[in-house]
Amino acid sequence: MTGIMAGATTRIGDVWDSTVDAARGRAGVIAPIALLGFFLPGVVQSAVALFGDPNSVATALLTGLIGIATLVIAIWAQLAIIGIATDPATTRAEASREAWRRLPPLLGLSLLMALVLIVAMIPFGIAGAVSGFDYQAMAQAQAGSPPDLSGVSTGAILFAFFYLVALIVLLVWVGTRLVLLSPVILNERLGVGAFRRAFALTRGLTLKLIGVLILSTIVVLVATFAVQTAVFLLVRLPLGESGLGVATFVGAIAGGLVTTVFTALVCVFTARLYVARAGAPVRPMHEDLTPAP
Repeated sequence: MTGIMAGATTRIGDVWDSTVDAARGRAGVIAPIALLGFFLPGVVQSAVALFGDPNSVATALLTGLIGIATLVIAIWAQLAIIGIATDPATTRAEASREAWRRLPPLLGLSLLMALVLIVAMIPFGIAGAVSGFDYQAMAQAQAGSPPDLSGVSTGAILFAFFYLVALIVLLVWVGTRLVLLSPVILNERLGVGAFRRAFALTRGLTLKLIGVLILSTIVVLVATFAVQTAVFLLVRLPLGESGLGVATFVGAIAGGLVTTVFTALVCVFTARLYVARAGAPVRPMHEDLTPAP
């Protein structure tokens, strides 16, 4: 495995080599968690969305419950995979237990960040209300139709535009600096102090990580779309018009598999980056070293 020296200048290429090494060596331990935490909930969501009655209250309630369960299970899987990729001696059972223990703090901090985001959007809403923008009419407008801005002042439109651009830039920067938040919460048992610690660990890597995140997002979107479209066409063509629902479902499953693989890789990358920056022990991961109970 390519060595990573904590405290030295971190090379993203070395971290990626370590990520591939860890993913290959611990694939047998990571795969079941990734399938359970990332893939299976997506399959259930796709099935409900495609085959459920969109006008049914029961379907809406079920969709909401599945959404909450999906979020919780995905965060658990993220923490578990990070734990496995951080220390090659960690068993699947140990990683699962520790992930459940650290799930509440991460959920709490996630809710805190969501609250801050809501507060950050308040000036945008106030500007629209003061300028005369009709939010009710916008909500009642048909989907896809542009909002009516005829009664809104040019100054308000410019303010909203530049405010949103600035907010997006700020969110990208903050999100990048907090990319190690989950490993910090998992390994260092921190609460709100995890924000400061995550910021400290990513100092000097912001632009590099933004580049990695943009590139990985493009790769995931293109690969998922390509696989989902190809599988959809392969299933749809022999079945004809009557197989639209089945083809869409099977295509969604294929796309979900691609997304699951990339999501698991991101978790492993995050863990190996944490090892490089925090000075955690770096041990070989060429083989699955799950110890016997």
